[in-house]
Amino acid sequence: MSFNELTGDYPWLTKRMATALAFRNGREASHPKRHGFAWFLSIFIPHLGSGGIVSLMIAVMIIGILAAIAIPAYQDYVVRASVYAGYNTANEVKVKVTDYYIQRNRWPVTMMDIEYPYETLSDPMGKYEIDIYENGLIGVSVGTDAAGETKYLVLEPAVENQQITWSCYGSNLPEQHLPTDCR
Repeated sequence: MSFNELTGDYPWLTKRMATALAFRNGREASHPKRHGFAWFLSIFIPHLGSGGIVSLMIAVMIIGILAAIAIPAYQDYVVRASVYAGYNTANEVKVKVTDYYIQRNRWPVTMMDIEYPYETLSDPMGKYEIDIYENGLIGVSVGTDAAGETKYLVLEPAVENQQITWSCYGSNLPEQHLPTDCR
C-alpha cells in the first residue's frame, strides 16, 4: 500500500481508503506508515511526484550501466560463437586431411583435394572461412582485429612415429576467444 501511495497520482486515496475501512468497522482511523523499502523502490519509478527528476535520472543511469556491461559482453559472445562454429567445421576438415595424408603420404594442397567443391570453405553467414595451407595446416579466418589484420584459428598437424597429432592456437586472436581445447 505504501509503494502505491508514493508512486500513484493520488496518494491521498490510500489514506482515504484506510479511513473509510476504519469507519465501517467502527474503529478509529490509523493511517498506514510508509515502509522504508517502498521509499527506495519509488525512487526508480519515473514519476514527477515523490521521486521527481531524480528518479528519472537514476532510471537512465541504471539503463546506461546495464548497456555498458551488456554490449561488450554480447560482442565478445558473438566473436566466440563464430570461432567455435569455425572450430567445429575445422574438426571435420581435420579428419579428412588426416585420412588424405594416411592414404597418399602427402598433405592436401587445397580443399578440393579432400572433396570439397571450392578452394575455401565458407560459412553461409560469412562468420568464418576455412582454407588449407602448406603441410596440411588448416586456417580458420574469423574476421579482423582493430589493426585490420586477419584473425585466425590455426590447426597444425605434426607427424611423429607414423602418428598424426594436431595442435591448435590462435593468430591475432585473443586467448579468451579460443576454444577450450586450444588454450
